[in-house]
Amino acid sequence: MKILTPNNRIKTWSDILGDADTVDGFHAAATATANKLLALDANAEFPAHKVNSDLTLTIASGNPKLVLDTNGTARFAIGVNASDANKFQVCAGSAIGTTPRLTIDGNGNVGIGTTSPSSLVHIKTRSASESEALRLEDGGGGVTALCLNTVYGSGYQARIMVVVDWSNAFRVYIGNTQIIQSYNDGSLVAFPAGSIWIANNCSALSFTDRTPYFRGDALAAIRRIRGDERGIDHSSLPDFVRKQVRGPDGEFGDGRDLGAMVTLLTVAVQQLLERVERLEGNRA
Repeated sequence: MKILTPNNRIKTWSDILGDADTVDGFHAAATATANKLLALDANAEFPAHKVNSDLTLTIASGNPKLVLDTNGTARFAIGVNASDANKFQVCAGSAIGTTPRLTIDGNGNVGIGTTSPSSLVHIKTRSASESEALRLEDGGGGVTALCLNTVYGSGYQARIMVVVDWSNAFRVYIGNTQIIQSYNDGSLVAFPAGSIWIANNCSALSFTDRTPYFRGDALAAIRRIRGDERGIDHSSLPDFVRKQVRGPDGEFGDGRDLGAMVTLLTVAVQQLLERVERLEGNRA
């Protein structure tokens, strides 16, 4: 048997050399027509399936599908869901639209766990108790980091990296600049290039800073601080405390360095204690 091209015909030989017959395609059922070079009809399952002259396999029915089974047990169905905007689906079992595992809509959005993907890749957990939807796992062999890399245009790049070393560190980069790092002991370190803006309240058990020591008359500096209807008049603060801060709108305005303010108050208390000690010494 020989398949001839470009006409896609089948040529057969008998046991006599040179005695050959050519048939226009292979017809396994009476439903075959001239434009159906391959037509298989088994229990009305396949009469609309065809291979045309361009060697394109067409599966046409209400929900065209291809069922993959093992030993008569349907495992997966691959096809188009005509009942749901003609989305391409991979479903468990033998039916399209039932237990879908993967969906691709007409816009090219891919859904895993959802039949209505709203982005290029949309992953949804199967239940509220299932917290893990996407896992990046190293394959061993000296892997040092697992990285999720995002690129926006030509000038913006962000990386989320989990470093596989003694610290099991979680790191966030913008470009090649590290912004945040978290260690396996729960500590968090930030490396911002600018200020950190918190729109609402901030609460912590403790704050640590490296504020320089205040030099000068702290009591006189505190005495000059005034208030207005909005709160502290920042223009009355000593330069050691006064800061320019950027708000959420991107505009700069007057602010106060809390660490520097604590240092100023600490020095003021020390200077008060010195005065008290001098007074007590004079009394003695």
